[in-house]
Amino acid sequence: MAALFIDAYTYSTNATFRNRVQQAAIGVAGTVINEADSVNFHVDRARFAKAFIGNPTAYIATMAQAVCTDATVNGKIAVGGASGTDTDADVQGALTTQWNTYSRTF
Repeated sequence: MAALFIDAYTYSTNATFRNRVQQAAIGVAGTVINEADSVNFHVDRARFAKAFIGNPTAYIATMAQAVCTDATVNGKIAVGGASGTDTDADVQGALTTQWNTYSRTF
């Protein structure tokens, strides 16, 4: 079952959730910066990672909303509501999966 859009949006504005997304994204960004140049879209991925690390607050609202669209996170919002049952691994997995989207639109 998927969460209603308004529930996902409301969850994405939760300060604790945003802090978790930011912390996970900083970790993902560090991994991306250090990945092999042969990784698809590495230049774009690394450029966005550096921009994110330089000013995470500029991106966190959009990233939190995007994480809430991830099937795993969204399903857990549907079940847990405002309390959410998503784990840090769920959040990190969503960011890792979505990183190309962020970097290719940056």
